[in-house]
This record gives sequence, structure tokens and C-alpha cells, in this order.
Amino acid sequence: MNEVASCLVGTKIPLGIAPVGSGNGLASNLGVPRNLRRALPIIKGRHIVEIDAGSINDNYFFNNTGVGFDASIIKNYESSERRTLIGYLKACYTLLWSYFTSKVRVAQFDS
Repeated sequence: MNEVASCLVGTKIPLGIAPVGSGNGLASNLGVPRNLRRALPIIKGRHIVEIDAGSINDNYFFNNTGVGFDASIIKNYESSERRTLIGYLKACYTLLWSYFTSKVRVAQFDS
């Protein structure tokens, strides 16, 4: 979803979100049902909600993002073979023993 949505930033092309992945946070926040049969009529009916997009180092995000510990957990989780709650907990546990902090600079730009 993020890769496709990033290509649509600044266009008038709508994005239909079918919540079939492992996260579905954006779909959930937009009220898109997790049941695909209930979600498809919403897409087909062109129910459009405009949202903001953020960017970090020219990479867009649309629901939430993280830097530091939470981002490291997701990176570790995405590389795991188990995309389940157990896989997520394992990614957290593994990182607890190896994570080191780093400095991050945050700036806001108005468009």
C-alpha cells in the first residue's frame, strides 16, 4: 500500500485499500472493513477520504511512522519468516538485547 500510495502523492488518482496484509492500520483508521467482501463495495463506490502524507528522507508515510526502537522492531519483524503475533514478539525480544540509541533531527516543513 505504501509503495503505491507514494506514487500517487500530488495526483488526483484515488487509492483503493483492500485490507489483506498483515497490518492494515491505515485501512482500520479509515474505517475500511477487514472483511474483503465488505471492503470491495466501498472501493467500487469510490468513497474518498483525503488524508495527509508525511515524508522522511523523501520516503512517504500515510498512517504512522517511527524512528528508533519502534522502527527497528518493524524492520526486524518484516525480515522474519513468521508474520504473526509470535513473530512480532520475537522481534521485540531480540531487539531488547541489541538496540542502541541514535540521534535523530526532526524538522517540519509547510507545503
